[in-house]
Amino acid sequence: MHYETLKKTLTPWKPVYLLEQTLPRRARGIVKTVLILLFAITSIWSIGLGLAFFSLWLILSLFDCFFYSLYFKRSKDTGRFACELALIVFGSPEGDLTYGFMSAKLGREILWRCGIDQESQKNFLSNRKSKVTSASFKLTRGHSILRGYLGGLLTSDIEFKNFILTHHVTEEEFLGAATWTASVRFNILKSKRWWGKDNLFKIDPIGRDWSYGKSFSLMKYARPLIISDSMGEEGYHIEEAKLLEIALSRSHEANALLVGDDGVGKMEVLEELHKLIEKDEVSAALSNKQIWVFEISTLSAAASNGQILERELIKVLQESERAGNVIFVIPNMAAFLSAGNSYGVSVLALLSPFLSSSQMQIVGVSNTEEYQRLLEPLGEIKQHFEKVNVLPVDEDALVQMLESEVNHLEKQMNILISYPALSEAVAASKQYFVDRPLADSAMDLIATSSAKVSQDGRGIVNKEDILSAVKSKTGIPTGFVKPEEKDKLLNLEIILKERIVGQDDAIKAVSDAVRRARSGIGNPLRPAGSFLFIGPTGVGKTETAKALGEVFFGQASKLLRLDMSEYNAPDSLNRLIGSFESKTPGTLTTLLRENPYGVLLLDEFEKTDSKVLDLFLQIIDEGIFSDMRGEKVSARNVIIVATSNAGSDLIFEYVKSGKDLSLARETIINEIIAKGIFKPELLNRFDGVILFHPLDEASLREVSKRLLSHLTLRLKKQGITLKISDSLISFLTKKGMDPKFGARPLNRAIQETVEQVIAKKMISGEITSGSEIELTEKDVNG
Repeated sequence: MHYETLKKTLTPWKPVYLLEQTLPRRARGIVKTVLILLFAITSIWSIGLGLAFFSLWLILSLFDCFFYSLYFKRSKDTGRFACELALIVFGSPEGDLTYGFMSAKLGREILWRCGIDQESQKNFLSNRKSKVTSASFKLTRGHSILRGYLGGLLTSDIEFKNFILTHHVTEEEFLGAATWTASVRFNILKSKRWWGKDNLFKIDPIGRDWSYGKSFSLMKYARPLIISDSMGEEGYHIEEAKLLEIALSRSHEANALLVGDDGVGKMEVLEELHKLIEKDEVSAALSNKQIWVFEISTLSAAASNGQILERELIKVLQESERAGNVIFVIPNMAAFLSAGNSYGVSVLALLSPFLSSSQMQIVGVSNTEEYQRLLEPLGEIKQHFEKVNVLPVDEDALVQMLESEVNHLEKQMNILISYPALSEAVAASKQYFVDRPLADSAMDLIATSSAKVSQDGRGIVNKEDILSAVKSKTGIPTGFVKPEEKDKLLNLEIILKERIVGQDDAIKAVSDAVRRARSGIGNPLRPAGSFLFIGPTGVGKTETAKALGEVFFGQASKLLRLDMSEYNAPDSLNRLIGSFESKTPGTLTTLLRENPYGVLLLDEFEKTDSKVLDLFLQIIDEGIFSDMRGEKVSARNVIIVATSNAGSDLIFEYVKSGKDLSLARETIINEIIAKGIFKPELLNRFDGVILFHPLDEASLREVSKRLLSHLTLRLKKQGITLKISDSLISFLTKKGMDPKFGARPLNRAIQETVEQVIAKKMISGEITSGSEIELTEKDVNG
């Protein structure tokens, strides 16, 4: 759509623009307040003058009615924000559309909601080099005409787009901020339009309530469903609400059980049903129904014994049935049954007569774990209740659901929370806090960040504040890469080569994985990296993992090590994830919950049980798994390194024959699969299957130097200087050379020769603090 076509489409709303230019709504409000005061004062002594003021007030009120009638006017092509867009478009100079947007009230609020302050906005307008005209502008396709217009602005004005991006705001975040800002303005005006259909529906008709009986016990032990402000106009659980409506509209046993994970919005399904009832968009069986939420804790507190509990519960149910307009909600079905059992009362048996009633509907609510463990085995539940599964909403919908909660928090703390911060809170919660409901984690991050920003005296919460909160809660480095960290990331290969000898391919692979994870371009729903190191003993597989943990993560404790040869029995899976029967927590579960960030080293991976291999197939693929209680555990922020000696014989053969090992990679992997050591689907899940070379003489010589240098540093702390000669290095290299065991014999050779000689000399007093010693082959080969 071209700009002229856009203006024609928005022509029905042009009178609103003209009215706002002549007499803005805010000015009308102030004048109306003054006029009504003048009317009240002057009417005391002059009715005529008072009526004159009232007439002026009435004229302005009619202007308001005119404004509202056009503001809420809709068409299929424009959506609900057409009037807001018209105020921008008709106020924009055709030679500079970007200026028109940035100078409009809505435009300034959108940029502020993106976290871009007014000073930055002014600087951009002053320093830009080009302007977008109406002739070069073209609307992009979007969910609404407003998003299409803003998308077109970003496409047409590259300078403006770069301005947005330099403030770390993505295009989607910019459009999301626009929708949020316009929605807030729309809802504020909608609430003031008291004569609107939606507002009138909120007023309970007196006659309708009089036609039903009073339920005093129900009012004592239950409450009407509370409708949250986060319910969007279009709804987020409309499909589940429709299924619930069908279940509750049956002529017999019209009961339902809402089942879903914690935090997915089970009560929101009931809120959605309430909206449908209010709009009279439900079947006749649910028309004029009221949703009441039973509070078992209130009844339990009032009941001193089972007889009182039974009597009061029956009274509540009888009154609900007699009223004839009640949908009776039990918010925690498992707790409801458990409370009855604690008094020796079968509440399910008490419910039974009412489950077949045509005068009331009963809705139970349960999380998935309790349903599977406690409710599903009960035949009465399956017989009387229709199960309705409640699925989690996607991230975009969750962001919209949280917007109203964020608005309340802003008013409470007198700050502004940017849309990128809200979006990042949801994304970070999904990646870093999988064991908690997504909405709860996101709001926790926002609240923590808001408190910090408010304490620091700043006015706006940005994306970086959210990432800082993540780091403080988990210890995981997040946010923008600082200069010192940047140097380490860019030079990671060089740093690791100071620890690892002769394994350049492995070092490059893990370094690349770390950079991808830290930059944020890797898949956030998988581990930060996953590698299978294959090669002979003593060639640096484990040392590479250790070095990575120490060099990049800053501390040796960031290496989380499991000897997988210890997990080859039938009960190995339970030992790792926990056992429900014995209530024993799993080793892997505890390790990852206490250390959510680091290197997870799985030594001798090929020796573990097949069920454990299947577990890691899931972990590497999805980055999460469930513990014994069904709670999620995250492995998305660790680098998984599995080591194996599988294929070592083949590797030796290829190296011995002088062949390039990299060309034999596929052959070696196929041989491992053919022997049934690893399944192909498991190998394919790893980011890389890396072959470690046997160490040649040059590599072993370098290892000898490094091991001796470590000894030199230890002796230096005791005031002893050790000089290392080439002849000593050559001797140790030959003595410690064993292709089957790699560098491990070297360490033993140094211990048995060099360290042994020095130890004897220190004990005898021949070497003391301040001594300088140089050992020869003769000294250590005696």
